[in-house]
Amino acid sequence: MINKRRPPQRGPVALVRLQEDAYDSLARALELCRGLEDLEPGHSVLIKPNYVGLPRRPYVPPFGVVTTTLVLEALIRLLQDHGCRHILVGDGGLVMPDVETGTEITMALLGVPTLARRYGIEPVDLNQGPFVELESEGLKLKVSQTALEADFLVSLPVLKTHSQCRVSLALKNLKGCLHLRSKQVCHDAGLHLDANVARLARLLYPDLAVIDGRYALAQGPFATGRARRADLLLAARDALDADLVGAELLGHPPQEVLHLAETARLLGRGLELPPVVGDLDLAEARMDLPHDFAWADPYTPEVYAKAGVRGFLLPKYDASLCTGCSYLYNPALVMVLVAGQQAGGLGGVELLTGKRTAPSGRARTSILMGNCIIKQFRKDPRLGQRKVLIPGCPPKLSQVEKGLAEAGVPVKLDYYYGFLERLGRRYRPEDGFLPADFQPQEEA
Repeated sequence: MINKRRPPQRGPVALVRLQEDAYDSLARALELCRGLEDLEPGHSVLIKPNYVGLPRRPYVPPFGVVTTTLVLEALIRLLQDHGCRHILVGDGGLVMPDVETGTEITMALLGVPTLARRYGIEPVDLNQGPFVELESEGLKLKVSQTALEADFLVSLPVLKTHSQCRVSLALKNLKGCLHLRSKQVCHDAGLHLDANVARLARLLYPDLAVIDGRYALAQGPFATGRARRADLLLAARDALDADLVGAELLGHPPQEVLHLAETARLLGRGLELPPVVGDLDLAEARMDLPHDFAWADPYTPEVYAKAGVRGFLLPKYDASLCTGCSYLYNPALVMVLVAGQQAGGLGGVELLTGKRTAPSGRARTSILMGNCIIKQFRKDPRLGQRKVLIPGCPPKLSQVEKGLAEAGVPVKLDYYYGFLERLGRRYRPEDGFLPADFQPQEEA
């Protein structure tokens, strides 16, 4: 196996307005940043979008959550016009069969099979391997061989914040190139997620970063955040430079984004902003998008306090919570919120998940959600008199519903599905939220 990843090439970062014709906008951005300067027509290209996961049912609004098909298709066309004929589109998204989500399902929902027929590209589920084990700063990771062997790797993330890493841009996007177990290892109990993202960058550095800012997402990475129409494109030959500008654009100074600071340290660089070129002023385009949700106290989400939900302890998640259980955290939170509003007091129940969320010592019933937290704390004397275990890696959503009900919390999955339906109504076409952006463009 030949690792074709090369040291980063520096250059300006292009920041342009995403106009009606995405092809022209992206062409201008790539010209300004000299993004295709090192790409030869015969090179194989892997485009790595952000396909964290969309379920087949129910409908989950994709705005700001996944890469738009609009920008992906424009990039494919530009690469083909450059002479590239071997183009792959690959990611390793969340796999949860009980809610019908996985890489192939997400790609199907976003029209990638149509792009494959139209342009002859090859969709790849990076979860299927093969993988190569590599080591970076003492961290062993199984990395996609497909990504390592590509002549030219393009990271194509969304412009979004992240509740654990502040921002999720070109470097964080590469976590989808890891084996499932390695993704989980990045969320270790030592809360080293930011450091581990930087270590991955040492192993798998892109040749080009294009940040899709058709929509920007606050309080990401999932649809429980709030998206806004932004119409921005960032492009750079150097992924760290692109992320420095992207973080600043989202309202998060790079010095406060730990995985960017650690990547810069490992590369022997500083955190000063690179030159920005294009038709937009960075200071004027800057948004202030929060990355996290507020907690009234260490055991009470602010939304619970405002809604009068009592008797349920929900410790704030930390960086040890990996994507699978993180995906379940939101449905659990919503179901308990609705149940608590209806029932008032919930009898002193706590929900623990992740790898290091310790029991409070105040609960009568302790729910442990996921294999990691069960292994760590199932015998802890601080647990409530009653213990409810929800095993799985991750558990099934139906198991979460059953476990909460077993603990005496009268929840229903319909509460969460209703919440998603209300989320969908939040984004109206008349306000610029266009489902067509997530489908192939009509052929001329």
